[in-house]
Amino acid sequence: MSSDAWEIGAYYGFSLSSPLERAAWHEELTRNGGNTLEIGTYCGVSACELAAKCPDRTVFSVDTLNMKTCHHVAADSYALNRLPNMRLWVGTLAQMVAEVGWPAEVRTVWVDGGHYYDDVKSDLLTVVANMPIGSILVHDFTAPCFQETIKRACDEVLTGWTLAVIHDTVAVFRNKH
Repeated sequence: MSSDAWEIGAYYGFSLSSPLERAAWHEELTRNGGNTLEIGTYCGVSACELAAKCPDRTVFSVDTLNMKTCHHVAADSYALNRLPNMRLWVGTLAQMVAEVGWPAEVRTVWVDGGHYYDDVKSDLLTVVANMPIGSILVHDFTAPCFQETIKRACDEVLTGWTLAVIHDTVAVFRNKH
């Protein structure tokens, strides 16, 4: 473990999502069944928490882990947080789908990867093309600084999905087609 990794509670590293936002993720996973995909795992805290609550489900995570100043902390922390039902792909979502395909039985997706418009739009397009039924939870949807990136991408891509509820900064979109 890197000497820069730190322990908070039962997890190493940190999560920028609130307990209410993570509870919404758990609620959607329980509602939809199947597995979940997390786009942007960073330290794996949220994924670990969800994996512990749902040991019969697989939590797939994808992240480039290329934060300029602390990528080694994220990788070390993810390794420390990893549970048997967690899987990590290092790279982009598009790369993962091209190389290994869409993860099995994913019905709930947590989007919190790149916050640039093109990154968010690419992730959402990939999700919509591969997951016709389920829920997409988009972190930072209501954050004022991301209205021109995250919210704009959602407005353009998720036209066939219903905005069901907003928890803090997380928007929950659902599709039953």
